[in-house]
Amino acid sequence: MDKEKTILEKVEALLFKDEKPVVEDTAKIELEEEVVELAEAVTDKGVVKYENLDEGAAIVLVLEDGTEEPANGEYTFEDGTVIVVKDGMLESVAEVVVEEEEQSEDANPLEQDVADLKEAVATILEKFTSHLESFEAFKKAPVKEEFKAPKKDVVISSKDDALNGLLKFRTKK
Repeated sequence: MDKEKTILEKVEALLFKDEKPVVEDTAKIELEEEVVELAEAVTDKGVVKYENLDEGAAIVLVLEDGTEEPANGEYTFEDGTVIVVKDGMLESVAEVVVEEEEQSEDANPLEQDVADLKEAVATILEKFTSHLESFEAFKKAPVKEEFKAPKKDVVISSKDDALNGLLKFRTKK
């Protein structure tokens, strides 16, 4: 039997001398599994899992019992993003655009406060300017009569003199 095997090898070597012999490797081939983490999002129809939101990406709907099935239909995320899925594959994504009116409503109270403060400052400045003008006019006005304080020196020598002076002052009125 060994002779037959060696003769067969010699014939193969002559016939296929330019070709490399094909050797079958019977070793086990191990495939590496790629672990992909899926994102989860809460939608109006439940929780969906996805790798990305590119067109053609797989979208899976997580049911209440925890099982998963290919999503199908229109789903609205909590942030307002709307995705359309057909047979578990993403067809389109519609991003929500915040309108200018909504932003201006948010900014409006602050702008209103600033406008109110500007108005209050303008009113105060107007009143101050009016009073300042009145004061300047008063300073420039001629004095009708000059005020002269009496030049009496008051000397108190005892308690009795003080009380008598006070009594005289009160009775003058």
